[in-house]
Amino acid sequence: MSETVRPIERQKELFYGTPKKTWTLNSKHLIQEDGFAHAVDLVPLDESGQPAWGNCHLVKEAMFRAAELVGVKLRWGGDWNQNGSSADEHKRGTYDGPHFELVT
Repeated sequence: MSETVRPIERQKELFYGTPKKTWTLNSKHLIQEDGFAHAVDLVPLDESGQPAWGNCHLVKEAMFRAAELVGVKLRWGGDWNQNGSSADEHKRGTYDGPHFELVT
């Protein structure tokens, strides 16, 4: 897990920083009205313990299986519009493979 709950100061760093690392100040990483963050960033690791950015789709498969088992709906940052493809996210520059959030 690379990140979950974020204070607003961290969100602003990511939003206003160069390069920009987020597209919103209203992130589900922030504490929501129910007192919990509704987002997590999960980065798979390779055999040497280094981030394996190209394998985020494997984490996605496991996360969606687990979400189905417990009856929650997720949105993945690799397919924001949930059309079953990451190609458009890559094209727009909005691909965020490690990101998962609850759909509420």
